[in-house]
Amino acid sequence: METEYNTLRDEILQLLQKRDEYTRFAYTVIAAIWTAAFAIENAYVVLLGMFILMPIAIRVTDAIYSAGNIAAYLSVFLESKMDIKWETLNYEYRKAHNRKRKVMLRYISGRADFVMLQSLNALIFWIYRGTPPFENLLFDSMVIVVQLLIILSACYQCYRSAVVDTKREENIKNWQEFKRNLEGGEK
Repeated sequence: METEYNTLRDEILQLLQKRDEYTRFAYTVIAAIWTAAFAIENAYVVLLGMFILMPIAIRVTDAIYSAGNIAAYLSVFLESKMDIKWETLNYEYRKAHNRKRKVMLRYISGRADFVMLQSLNALIFWIYRGTPPFENLLFDSMVIVVQLLIILSACYQCYRSAVVDTKREENIKNWQEFKRNLEGGEK
């Protein structure tokens, strides 16, 4: 049982490392895209970065959700049988303190990398493009709509990452129900 606990704790740490690696990769890719766009003097290359960041942001959110799911499993199945209560106590502590506005703002800001990068992509595109905005009204309007949708998507991923404890509460309930069904089926 202790081996399973340690293995799953290691998996949580690996998921959190992946989250950090994805974020570093996103910064690296965006810096390379901006460099290429400036080197070839083509602002439209910057738009490519906006599309590349979308799946990376989703992967970051998935890693955070997966870590929370494993933590919920540890709380329900293993910690109840062991003297180790880290996941449960950490969750209860965060639940008690994260509902405050300042703390929530800090969590959201701490996960706002992709919102910031997407916003910078849009800003750099419009500044660097070289032609007056709305010279081609239809095309420029479509570009703005696409950029806004991508930025809103990044905001949504940021929010989902920041409120992962809400999902964790649901995961704990689901694991508890699953455990009750297992125990009911064994009798």
